[in-house]
Amino acid sequence: MLPRSHAGVTVRDEPEVFLEMIKFVYLNTCHVDQSNVKALMHIADKYGVEDLVAHCLQWMHDHFTANLFYLFLTFKLSNERFAQKVRSSLLLALRSRRHFSLVTESAESQWDGLQVSFVEALLDNDELPVVSEAEVLNLLAKWASGALERQGVRGRSAGSLATGCSGTTGRPGSAADRLP
Repeated sequence: MLPRSHAGVTVRDEPEVFLEMIKFVYLNTCHVDQSNVKALMHIADKYGVEDLVAHCLQWMHDHFTANLFYLFLTFKLSNERFAQKVRSSLLLALRSRRHFSLVTESAESQWDGLQVSFVEALLDNDELPVVSEAEVLNLLAKWASGALERQGVRGRSAGSLATGCSGTTGRPGSAADRLP
């Protein structure tokens, strides 16, 4: 008779988070809150548990705050499909006027730090819950002002550009000429 080998498995993940993932895999439920959602998203990404990603995204929608929005925006997931689900879910959340206002108007707003690609995707959305084009222009000015500050550009601020715009610039192809 051959000797039995006892192979062990070593898990180097946070035990509480790993157990929540196992609980979800077997029972289709787990505890999600602000203190563990980031770790749950990363462990779901690591082990390829798409339903757990969806569960965390649903939790984010159900408990939406500006802080949660910006937290989810910082997630760096290795699975491109999961990263796209997070991005799509965040864009979907901003179709709600309440959520949009929370994200753009809160005192701890990080609006001016959004990536260009996210702002482009947001503006490309036909269901953007804005009251007027002026609101869009002001938000773009706020965002651009933050981008200019991060680049160390001084001089005329994007905010003064927005308040100085009234109608078209007269220059063909300018951004103001393309506004509806």
